[in-house]
Amino acid sequence: AVRVSIKNTKKGHKHTRTIFGITGSALGLLVYYMLPLALLKFDYSLLLYIFLILMIGTLVGLTLLSMNIQRILETIVTWIFLFWEKSAMKSLVRKNLIAHVLRNRKTALLYALALGFIVFVITSYDLQVKTQKFSILQSQAAYMTVTGIPKINPKEIEKVLKLQLGQTIEDWAFITPDLKLFTPTFIVEATNLGRTVYLQPTVVGITPSYFNTVLHDYIQVNSDDNLDFSRLSEELYHPEGSQSAIISTTMAEKIGINENSGTFLLRIANGNFTQEYEMRAASVLTAAPGLKMSDRMGATDLKIAISLPNYAQFAQFKSYKEIPFEKLVIKFKNYDWQSAETVFLLLQTVSSSSMMRYAIWDYRDYKRGLDQNTTIIDATFITITIIAMYLCFFSLSSSMAANIYDHRKEIFVLRAIGLQRFRVVMLFIYEAFVLVFAASISGILIGFIVGWTLTAQQVLFRQLPIPFMFPWSILLTVIIISVACAILSSGLPAWRVVKKF
Repeated sequence: AVRVSIKNTKKGHKHTRTIFGITGSALGLLVYYMLPLALLKFDYSLLLYIFLILMIGTLVGLTLLSMNIQRILETIVTWIFLFWEKSAMKSLVRKNLIAHVLRNRKTALLYALALGFIVFVITSYDLQVKTQKFSILQSQAAYMTVTGIPKINPKEIEKVLKLQLGQTIEDWAFITPDLKLFTPTFIVEATNLGRTVYLQPTVVGITPSYFNTVLHDYIQVNSDDNLDFSRLSEELYHPEGSQSAIISTTMAEKIGINENSGTFLLRIANGNFTQEYEMRAASVLTAAPGLKMSDRMGATDLKIAISLPNYAQFAQFKSYKEIPFEKLVIKFKNYDWQSAETVFLLLQTVSSSSMMRYAIWDYRDYKRGLDQNTTIIDATFITITIIAMYLCFFSLSSSMAANIYDHRKEIFVLRAIGLQRFRVVMLFIYEAFVLVFAASISGILIGFIVGWTLTAQQVLFRQLPIPFMFPWSILLTVIIISVACAILSSGLPAWRVVKKF
């Protein structure tokens, strides 16, 4: 095919390039100013908004770049999905696509941009759901917890839990409230030996089985990734760990110590006395379930986990029986609906008959609402995909109809050499299918790249083990809709032309 273009050099430039240049420059200047501002203020929300704008810009840019590999994708789709056809038919399909490349470019761009944005939105929604889910599990530390209002009576709780020990329950653990809440202490400070840095940490006591009970997926150790997590809290109760604590990476960096090397001072003071205890960092954690720990230098909630004997000593309790417990975490042997229901009913029985007030958190309640919303949202996204492809279908129909009517002479030649009417119609249906599916795959891959990048960013910021979800349901929907679009956009126009010859 030969294309002749006549340009009027006296005509002014198009405004599209000007608008695009001004918009890109404005966004660049905005990011150039706002990004350092967010970093200086430790404003992670503003930083995430900036990255979201950059991701949308990346989405548009990748869509434009994808037009350079459109022919490669069309060739791959032709050989994969038309494997049963003869080489002559596949060759005709490829030549038709080459001849119609200029007219089909806008249609391919429209499909790629629409589906790329839809996949990006789907992955973003899935990312937000998983972020919320994992944040809740990391905060609760287990699939079922009990919080005392204001405290827990461990004897009456353990009496019931022992009935299910070895059957549905594998272990349980307790955690105390902040040292400042139940003691006459006014000030709890952590400082280095040189007393140049003073921090205001939250000091809690944990039982020996705490890290064996909590969800291990949400533990991140600063040094040794092969460490046995279940032994983290047990080390606090060993003779060499009697004056040790588990601290966050942020606190370790601010004080200037490493795990098992260097000590810090824990200063406890009120109006009557001041005591200082030299402590060793038994473990330095980047993240811990139920304990807000981080490696962000801007983090303000600094946690220190210590053993119950140390907690009683620092609080000046005369007996271990005086130690208050704020929260109970339960580890199931095999977590399922029936096991959770059994333990939940037992805890409800204790709560109703106890003098204490207990708040029972059950992951099933959250998951039930999450599953219902996810089902609705998934159906909504599939519907949106169908609507988007339907709207793009009008561009495909006009493009294919113009292609068919412009190539009536070629159709006449094909009929003259003996190609059946049905095969001519199938030729244009194949062309439409390859065009739509290749553009759709391009859009899905672009959405996948941008979505994966956004997920990696959230994992970095949230410090949560968030997996990436590929929208397989959307891919299946695209395949089915592509076949329907190809038949509807090319079948009837091709048949109207073919039946005349």
